[in-house]
Amino acid sequence: MTTQKILSRDFILCFFAQFAFWLVFCLLIPTIPIYLSRFGAKEAEIGFLIGIFIYPSLLIYAIENAGSAQGPAMATFTALGDLGAGIVQ
Repeated sequence: MTTQKILSRDFILCFFAQFAFWLVFCLLIPTIPIYLSRFGAKEAEIGFLIGIFIYPSLLIYAIENAGSAQGPAMATFTALGDLGAGIVQ
């Protein structure tokens, strides 16, 4: 059996691409409320628009775990629990 290096060229390129994407995304989210408030958006509207960002992540989380042993129902339940924990804080 042959072993492959984990730190291949493709792995490193994929890592840095994902890192750059999430860095930009995480830097953008906190600035959106400031940007919207300068245009006169109400706090409820800003909260609603920022809250919309959670739904695609819930959907993707459920799809990714559809093939797991626990199934999509458990993945969705776990994701909704995470959402609830974020709301309580």
